[in-house]
Amino acid sequence: LNAVKNELPDTKILLLTNGRTLGDRGFFEKFMSSKPDNIRVAIPIHGSTPEKHDYITQSEGGFKQTLRAIVNLLREKVELEIRIVVSKLNCEDVFQIAKLIVSMFPTVSVVNFVGLEMRGNCVVNADKVLISYQEAFEKSKDAIRLLIHHGIDVGLYNFPYCMIDRKYWPIAQKSISA
Repeated sequence: LNAVKNELPDTKILLLTNGRTLGDRGFFEKFMSSKPDNIRVAIPIHGSTPEKHDYITQSEGGFKQTLRAIVNLLREKVELEIRIVVSKLNCEDVFQIAKLIVSMFPTVSVVNFVGLEMRGNCVVNADKVLISYQEAFEKSKDAIRLLIHHGIDVGLYNFPYCMIDRKYWPIAQKSISA
């Protein structure tokens, strides 16, 4: 981060992270002292409860660490994006995740809903995690409306336009990998 900060001061950076180490005060202080000015941190919340989130991430204590990281980032006014990766494992919990965000993190910059791509662990665990883009979108609509109602910007990533309602096209991003 120091190299990016010093060598590329005008470059916009998107840091994708599970956020867990940013929940540690000492590590967070080091991060803050070396972070570039034009950084956005993107952290996923996989479930509305420790049990759900930690089961999906296979990391006990991850939920609490992730929430601490989000609190730290918002307190220091670091641009933050929360991601909700919609899968078979959490599609029934998406609305509760949105409620958690609205109640705990109303100043978040954006919440992006992400449809799964057939890559990496998704391929290996397809039978456990994969749902259609259309079903993932349908399970997310109430959550999307809740977040928008509370003034939070929302985006849709990896959702083909033909799988989502036309009125949601303005928030859909052209993001599907080739």
